[in-house]
Amino acid sequence: MNTKLNIQILLTLKYLSFLFISFFISCASFFVAEESPEEKLEKISMATNEALPMMIDSFMRLDATKSDKGRIFYYYYTVIETAPKRVFSQNFLDIAMKPVAIKNYKTNDSLQFQRDNNVTLIYIYKDSKGVEFGRIQINPNDF
Repeated sequence: MNTKLNIQILLTLKYLSFLFISFFISCASFFVAEESPEEKLEKISMATNEALPMMIDSFMRLDATKSDKGRIFYYYYTVIETAPKRVFSQNFLDIAMKPVAIKNYKTNDSLQFQRDNNVTLIYIYKDSKGVEFGRIQINPNDF
């Protein structure tokens, strides 16, 4: 396969993974009673973490989520060793993945709570040795 096709396949898989995780979080948030946004985010994270780690595709695993003060929600991913190293880099995340993540945050109905409460989403990517190689940060102000 050529590199362009590999990147298209990866982007499609990543978009689907954003949708899947967003749907899962939406389902978890349905069961959280009326609480402060920070408390609700913490419970969403705890409920999500019960189903993790989870392989998102053949290259990426979602290991954990975490909520933090200031309405920040973290996603921790590991890119496994079989992933093409030349594809996964901060540059790739900035150019190819961040626009997909912004579009998902902007349009996905399951993230309405996060948008309404100005939650910042941070996606942290590590290699198979646990070394962070990139991150994406999305704020409601990004769209």
